[in-house]
Amino acid sequence: SWKVTAKDYLVLRAGAGANKAEILRIKPGEKVRCYGYYSKNGNTTWLYVVYKDRVGFVSKGYLI
Repeated sequence: SWKVTAKDYLVLRAGAGANKAEILRIKPGEKVRCYGYYSKNGNTTWLYVVYKDRVGFVSKGYLI
């Protein structure tokens, strides 16, 4: 699992991209389970995760 390190919250989105619809917001310190990832130009930028029975994408930059 991955831990959320965002300052205020991390947005769970319907797709890989900041322009995709927001599903919910995850508080810092919460954990998500990763089931896949989205890479562009060889860089993994978004992870496909499950959080409290909801699935979506989160930015990898706010997880450890």
